[in-house]
Amino acid sequence: MALGLSLEQMSKRFLHSMPHCLSLDGTQFDSAQYHPVCEAVQQPAWRTSRQYVRRCYAETFGDSASSTLADKVLEEMCNFDWLGFIKVPRVNAPKWPREVQKKFKRFVDKQSDTPWNDYLAFEFHGTTPSGRASQTTVGNTLNSIFYAYYYIEKAGLSIDR
Repeated sequence: MALGLSLEQMSKRFLHSMPHCLSLDGTQFDSAQYHPVCEAVQQPAWRTSRQYVRRCYAETFGDSASSTLADKVLEEMCNFDWLGFIKVPRVNAPKWPREVQKKFKRFVDKQSDTPWNDYLAFEFHGTTPSGRASQTTVGNTLNSIFYAYYYIEKAGLSIDR
């Protein structure tokens, strides 16, 4: 049994009851993002839209640094390699490399001089952790727009209808 609507069913549904809005963000949307789909759909879409994001930043912030900021945001939106920290009191792990220590101080605790004594650092790949604004709040909104345009196009409809 196939899930969802066929293109023909979707086209008929859109033609007979064009929605005023589409909501595509649901429970655990962030953690359910499948990395191969993100690589195939989301990342190319972000890279293609770079000029529009830059223009939006320039109009919003009105300075020359805005294109650099836009590029950093787009880079973050396409990132699926993460560094996480779990508190495990008295774990006494080996000393971390300097780059890991810098990230810990930046994102977790600026005061700790020996975080490896009470935290484990781990790398993970391929999901979107909740709280990552570039891929959750902003990302989900823009992804939803991209997917809505895709669905409408696949249904053989014009967005102007």
